[in-house]
Amino acid sequence: MQLPGGIIADGQRRQDYAFRPLTGHVELALGESSGWSLPQQVTRALVAALAHVGGRAADSELVAHLAVADRQFLVRQLSARLNPHPTWLTCACGRCEGQFDIAVREAELPCKPAGPGYPEMDLPELGVRVRVPTGADQEQVVDLDDAEAARQLFALLVRPLGPARRRSRPRSAALEQAVEAAIEAMAPEAATELEAQCPECGASQRVGLSPYLCLQRSAEAVLDQVHALASAYHWSEESILALTLERRFAYLRRIERARGLYGAEPRTA
Repeated sequence: MQLPGGIIADGQRRQDYAFRPLTGHVELALGESSGWSLPQQVTRALVAALAHVGGRAADSELVAHLAVADRQFLVRQLSARLNPHPTWLTCACGRCEGQFDIAVREAELPCKPAGPGYPEMDLPELGVRVRVPTGADQEQVVDLDDAEAARQLFALLVRPLGPARRRSRPRSAALEQAVEAAIEAMAPEAATELEAQCPECGASQRVGLSPYLCLQRSAEAVLDQVHALASAYHWSEESILALTLERRFAYLRRIERARGLYGAEPRTA
């Protein structure tokens, strides 16, 4: 699979990416990120999980400046690697108020690819250049109220063209509409809603779907597994966290088998 947006490298758009082998370090980065803002959580998780994007090492600078939809896409792909089974969500019907469950496979959710001009385009009739928002932009406005965040984001994404490029462009209704349309046309977009039907009353409705479900994982299960392996084999935490998910579970199964619990699956986050 390829990123819906990608990065510009040597004048060309690159959409390739690769994850590192899935280890305890990645799971722990997810589980211990709750003290950070959401954009920072995403950056930390992806830096831990990715080997490269577009042939470049996936450091915090690169990951923070990926388009928002690329980051959402990658978090969902990471979530699917951590749990290949469907994720079950509980929804409330807007008509009958009954609750029902829907199964979601995050790796299969749609994502609109980037459009012409990505990641930035000129609007010469308005004298500005517009670019798509990134994770770094989100970090700058995450603590602001909605009105101030919109104002700051506009200033980050819109730059004057030509001799006036050093001056900020005053906002107007026409300029805001043109900027919104240009960004919508350029930017990739991850699905944040699903169409669902209530099994009780048959009502169709839109169900909100966060792109960041795997950031809700707890570190407790990983720490319990580290404790079990350290107690049995006397390995260091670093050595255990460096194991791939499959290898770690293989050793945990052997511990359980030795205790007469053969066939039980190790507890996951």
